[in-house]
Amino acid sequence: MPIIFADEYTPGPADFGVVLTLFERADIVAKVLNGLYTTIRGQWELAIMCDLSRDNTTDATVDAVRAQSQPQCAMGALLKRVLVYSSNTALYETAAENVGMRLLQPALAYVLVQADMSLNEVGWNAVLASALLASNVTIWAVTARCAIPEARYHKEHAISHQRGGNRCGGFERIRRNEVRRERETL
Repeated sequence: MPIIFADEYTPGPADFGVVLTLFERADIVAKVLNGLYTTIRGQWELAIMCDLSRDNTTDATVDAVRAQSQPQCAMGALLKRVLVYSSNTALYETAAENVGMRLLQPALAYVLVQADMSLNEVGWNAVLASALLASNVTIWAVTARCAIPEARYHKEHAISHQRGGNRCGGFERIRRNEVRRERETL
């Protein structure tokens, strides 16, 4: 596998395996990484999947990761390792996510993140995990596939997904109290 950068900060398993897919996003990769670093809680590992971009996404990604020898994460968070994968052929989003999940081994859950997602709430991953762990369903991956800010149907898709509906889940836009309210109505 073409892993072009790997750094292990702290040995041992992580709770969350975060897969970030990038295609021609050199312009925002540093901002996206900063959003992850400053909002995720718990122990986590990160696989960044650079999917055959024609711009300098791969170089920008490696530069952004190397810029911080040990990224400053949110209070209560520990990034255990980072991998940067560069594809020689077009994988496209779903295949890139699958490869990323194959590279990681989280103890609790995979979280699939797209470059156009705006992660702002500190601990959003813990909110998702608590809601999903309260369920009797075995869930091995969490994905947010409808990252359309301020769209009315965005929240409805997330709630539909929690109830076993379609595979589209924009969980990152739901606030903690809304997740609690929805969990109580299930």
